[in-house]
Amino acid sequence: MATNALRADRVANNGQPSRRAAAVLSVALAAGVAVFLVGTLRKGHNWDGDYALYIMHAENIVAGRPYGATGYIFNPQNWIHPAAYPPGLPLLLAPVYRLAGLDLQRMKLVGVFSFALFLLVFARTATCRLPVPLGLALVAMLGFHPWIWDFKDTVFSELPFMLFCYATLALVDGVAEQPLNRKWAAIVASSVGLALACLTRSIGFVLLPTILLVYWHATRKLVNSGSLVVLSAVLLIGLARLALPYDAGTYVNQFAEGGGTPLVGGLRNYRTAVWDLLGAWSIRGPGLRHVLTFAFLTLMVAGFVARLRVRLTVFEVFFVLYWIVLLIYPFQIEVSRYSLPVWPLMLFYAFAGAYELGARAGTAWRIALPALLVGGLWGLHLAQYSRADFGPIPFSVTNARSRQVFNVMKATLPADAVVLTRKPTIIALFTGRRAAIWPSPFSDAALWRYARQIGATYVLQGPLNYGMNGRRPDQFDAFIERNQARLNLIFTNPWFRLYKMTMAPERSATAQPGGGPERLGDRWARPQRGEEMESVLKYRPQGSPVEAQLLIPRSHRPAQVVEGGVPLTLAPVIAREGNPESGVADPVHDAEQRTRTKPVGEVILDHHQRSRDAAGLAQEIARARGVMHDVDQQNGIEFKGAEG
Repeated sequence: MATNALRADRVANNGQPSRRAAAVLSVALAAGVAVFLVGTLRKGHNWDGDYALYIMHAENIVAGRPYGATGYIFNPQNWIHPAAYPPGLPLLLAPVYRLAGLDLQRMKLVGVFSFALFLLVFARTATCRLPVPLGLALVAMLGFHPWIWDFKDTVFSELPFMLFCYATLALVDGVAEQPLNRKWAAIVASSVGLALACLTRSIGFVLLPTILLVYWHATRKLVNSGSLVVLSAVLLIGLARLALPYDAGTYVNQFAEGGGTPLVGGLRNYRTAVWDLLGAWSIRGPGLRHVLTFAFLTLMVAGFVARLRVRLTVFEVFFVLYWIVLLIYPFQIEVSRYSLPVWPLMLFYAFAGAYELGARAGTAWRIALPALLVGGLWGLHLAQYSRADFGPIPFSVTNARSRQVFNVMKATLPADAVVLTRKPTIIALFTGRRAAIWPSPFSDAALWRYARQIGATYVLQGPLNYGMNGRRPDQFDAFIERNQARLNLIFTNPWFRLYKMTMAPERSATAQPGGGPERLGDRWARPQRGEEMESVLKYRPQGSPVEAQLLIPRSHRPAQVVEGGVPLTLAPVIAREGNPESGVADPVHDAEQRTRTKPVGEVILDHHQRSRDAAGLAQEIARARGVMHDVDQQNGIEFKGAEG
């Protein structure tokens, strides 16, 4: 049997005065959280690409353009983002963009204030179902959670979604208790909240069966207040889609094509989300971390069962359905972010479980066990705060290196240029150029084919240290290394490299199998009976900046390098002579190796003696153009040499 405190939802609140005090304390607590989060906003913004698409939608709303007409090119072979996000968050960002333009710091305030309002809504739910001190302790733990504190520095839709979702749950849960003259107002408010939740995140549609199931269970009728709420919300969503059409089919296709995730695999993947919720990363030993996780989940299940014994509500059904969707979703990345909307209920059920089990153990334990839970979690969270970085975001889209590449792209790329890049939405937002990501699974042939299909003529490599611990997150960097023959470097800085693509015709059916990269550089550099070879010479072009980055293309093709705004022409050449010097066994790799050790500002070119003077260099380039032209003609590639 459940204890009296949990069986009667509001007995623990001791009447109207206690509820008023809880409301006042909740407002003060939510305001304090908002002040803390605003006061600790970090300057800058990370390179997650979701927010950029949301902002481009907000720009379109303000400018009166078609909602989905952004510079992001949706690649159906690589679903990193849908073609257009639901309009809930863009509608909230649009006033900020209208007043302040592309100001990321002010846009972060949308998430902060949404979270503060969510705390007010959830505080009422918690203090009506737990003793007021325990309910307020739960709200404080959520409000000052270190993971959420870090999360607030990214413009995401989760925090507004939590506001609309929990407001809807609270309204729907109270509709049956409203007097007849106020019930219709509650139904309308619930419908609007439900529509906003679904229009903010697509997973909000879990609320639809939640409401229908709970009201059918309570009334055993298909037509009831819950079905009216759902029907009204669906009509509002349909109207919104007519005005602001967005892409909901991508997520459905992911289930259809991905086949779902086995339940056991989903549980294993979301283990790390529980660790983020608890702050368990502060514990070094994995064994103790697993014990803590098991203890917390035990309390959570006990609290969930206790709440079911009191009354089946929309909160319990939503909790179960939301977790089912998360656990079987085909692509399980960013598990903490996607599970964030149910963190409040996980903590709520754990607190309820501690109170329930403590009450069963005796009067003293009814206070001691919840206090032990609260104290333990606060200790873990404070340990995380002790290692938190409160300074500017170090790897930011607002960093000078990021702004430099954005400015170069806006100044030098044609207005209709298409760029292949790792972060297409960010490039489209900050440069105004259309951008796309490569197909998946990755292959050189598939990338070149897709580039031709969308008319891509530029490649942006970077951020170069994207990923954790220096690991490369994908095969894009390796592709660029393999395909230097067809990529001309036009800009570089420590974080980015921008290339102009040199397209080749499609291969015939008799082409080299496997779609591997063309090793033109190896073919050109290979000596043939002493007639053609390459050797090396240290040469520094006149006017090159001291800080010029050393570069020699594997393919020996010329490249334009811009460093500090000064163009630098590199013209690697092939020498043709009767008695070639044979001091370099593997000239291509030797040249690349030497560029790593030569002082900055020196460029490796050619070792032929006549290259030491300007006239000799011009002759060598002319000869190289002739040799390269012959080879290029055979391979269907146009060669554009650099002038001496």
